[in-house]
Amino acid sequence: MRPLNLIKTILIEGNIGVGKSTIMSHIASNYSSNLVQVHREPIENWMNIKGFDLLKALYTESNRWTFTFEMTALLSRIKTHTNAIHNHHIH
Repeated sequence: MRPLNLIKTILIEGNIGVGKSTIMSHIASNYSSNLVQVHREPIENWMNIKGFDLLKALYTESNRWTFTFEMTALLSRIKTHTNAIHNHHIH
């Protein structure tokens, strides 16, 4: 395990379909998991929130669902990041 002061977080941001997942897959497959851990967006969770597909709702009624989706996405990223810090799995 690396000392906490050496742990770095790198966020990859971009619009839908620009290749964020492709870059993350490339990083994950080309670097040791001792050096890098990739935490992807929980898209499947956004597609089933108590049976409601928020991602589909965003695409079909963006004016209605954009804020809700952005807050849900933000909270899920915070949860992923917090869990990784707690488990010392951020590299």
